[in-house]
Amino acid sequence: MTIVRLARLCLPVVVDRLFDYEIPEGMNLDLGAFVQVNFAGRIMWGVVWELATIPRAEAHPKLKPIITHYAHLPPLTASLRHFLTTCAHYNCTPLGMMLKSSCPHMDAQQTEPTERWICLVHRDIPASTARTKLFDLLHEGSKPYSDVREAGISSAVVRSLEALGAIRYEERTRTTLPPPPLCVHAPTLTHAQREAADRLIAAQNEGYQCFMLDGATGSGKTEVFFEATEAVIRAGKQVVLLLPEIALSLGIQQRAVQRFGIEPVLWHSSQTQSHRIRDLRRILSGEAQLIIGARSALFLPYPHLGLIVIDEEHESSYKQEDGAHYHGRDMGLLRARIEGIPIILASATPSLETWHHCQEQRYHSIVLERRAEQALLPIIHRVDMRKESLPKQRWISTPLQNAIQRGLAANTQSLLFLNRRGYAPLTLCRSCGHRYECPSCSAWLVYHAQHQHLLCHHCGLTTPLPPTCPSCGASHEQLSMVGVGIERIAEEARILFPTARLCVLSGDSHDKTHEMQIALDSMQRNEVDIIIGTQLLAKGHHFPYLACVGVIDGDSTAMGSDVRAMEKTYQLLHQLAGRAGREQVQGEVYIQTYQPESPMMNALCSWDRDRFMRLECEERRKASMPPYSRLASLIIEGRPEEEVLRIVKEAQKNLPHVEGVHVFGPAPAPLYKLRNNYRYRFLLVGGKRTALQPIIKAWCAAMNPPKTVQLRIDIDPISFV
Repeated sequence: MTIVRLARLCLPVVVDRLFDYEIPEGMNLDLGAFVQVNFAGRIMWGVVWELATIPRAEAHPKLKPIITHYAHLPPLTASLRHFLTTCAHYNCTPLGMMLKSSCPHMDAQQTEPTERWICLVHRDIPASTARTKLFDLLHEGSKPYSDVREAGISSAVVRSLEALGAIRYEERTRTTLPPPPLCVHAPTLTHAQREAADRLIAAQNEGYQCFMLDGATGSGKTEVFFEATEAVIRAGKQVVLLLPEIALSLGIQQRAVQRFGIEPVLWHSSQTQSHRIRDLRRILSGEAQLIIGARSALFLPYPHLGLIVIDEEHESSYKQEDGAHYHGRDMGLLRARIEGIPIILASATPSLETWHHCQEQRYHSIVLERRAEQALLPIIHRVDMRKESLPKQRWISTPLQNAIQRGLAANTQSLLFLNRRGYAPLTLCRSCGHRYECPSCSAWLVYHAQHQHLLCHHCGLTTPLPPTCPSCGASHEQLSMVGVGIERIAEEARILFPTARLCVLSGDSHDKTHEMQIALDSMQRNEVDIIIGTQLLAKGHHFPYLACVGVIDGDSTAMGSDVRAMEKTYQLLHQLAGRAGREQVQGEVYIQTYQPESPMMNALCSWDRDRFMRLECEERRKASMPPYSRLASLIIEGRPEEEVLRIVKEAQKNLPHVEGVHVFGPAPAPLYKLRNNYRYRFLLVGGKRTALQPIIKAWCAAMNPPKTVQLRIDIDPISFV
């Protein structure tokens, strides 16, 4: 009886199944091997997930063979395959999408990497200084082209010698370089930092453990987890450090270079494709020892992963909401558990879920109570805006204005914070009341004075400010800019402080990572007097001259239907306050609020974080919300609107009825129209130990939406927009 050897492959397609291919005679494959196949008429790569043998008679008559085995690529480890499978199941995401996240740009890795070498043929030509330098270099033997250029020899010299036949090129397989040795420049740690670091280092060979590194802002958490990072790298393993914002990556990269003497790999969406292809090769080979990146870096195929660090673990930006839905922090915990390695969650304001796990001793809590260098925590002042008599179109209160003036006199910096980009969130016509709305989204167009245009912050639509009202034809002078954004605060600051050096920092003003870093560096050198910015400035930055922080609107983020709104507001304000007074003097913080006596504000001003956490936990317990329950969202979105409503009604007819699980909805999403798609939401709430995934997947399987309507499942949702 003839036997067929089968490989069940995972392919990088949006399908939640494996595909059978025949292994040709003489081809030897291991689990996790990379191969090339013909799939639906396209040549693509895939990964061997399972191996099997079946009788030829039972094989499908159209069974295709594997075309190529990429033997030069190391196979995906068993732990990574297990992680991707579990991650796909937990998040109700097709396994192929998870594989694509884990192995991006694999098309460029299919051939063995080569590099150009230069070989000496003869030196019987008229010599110059540059030519002699190259001849002497090649006299020792052939050299890579990159080494020749690093020696200071120009490409023009190389080309001229090649044209004269004095040298020739060869393409050679690039050899994997050993990781560069550590050249450590470690700072002197405080006694508390040393104890914390020693505890993390001791856990290196003890398998999976989760540590919550809970330290006051400015307490030196980075230096502590850098100590643990050094120990892991010395053991020949790789470390992944996740950050919530791309803007933080260059700063911490510079600190890592100074600390370890090695160049970390940066992995985020702003990197060019060529950089990512090169860096993926370094990661696969194990040459990359420290990888600093956004949430997507968690899924990469590390052959020797030894430690995961998630800085500012409370940040909601770790939640991926486009494509494959997942929470980077939670999937980091899953990967650490499967890999059998420690994970460090670091934050001055842990998420309520993490704090709750520490209280229940599921995570190990390491607390740094004091700031480094004996710096004092800033004094927080509440500015009761009900008692302020500000002129029209003025937003900076008198107490805050006086504090900034004192800072200018003392040559210290001030920071004005407003988490609202642009100049004004609403533009309307005073003649007819017309409001400028995005035609593709249920959102107002935001006016940006810097570029004189209206912008949708959801779909990116940009349109020039029209000369006349499109509704009544009124002139430009009849337009009114309603509300306030950071550009308007900057305009007011220039009037109040005409001699001050100002810098406006947001994703609009500095949309490239290197531009952002240049601005941040100038702040750290005290070349800016007043910094005006959004939440980009709230975390991770160290401004040694910053003495005063002013929060223009301390109430805005606490509003709305988000169950975590109060928690997010507290974290944001606490982190902002922590930017002040980290070195020079004790800082001051002025929070402009219409609710100065709220429990959150009382806890914030007394720096009593745990008091706020206990209050918030009790509110969540009463409402049966996380961490005392589990949530899952079903978002139905698409077009036309009639088809979306039809599927919504179909979903409503087939609501799951499971004991202990409550379904809320359907309800139009707060952002009902997004990129011309109409959106409805359902919310499932179950007990802490209830698996909502099979319930919601079975519910979706009973529906048959057209191609223009999507059913999106979001497990453990963070955003409810």
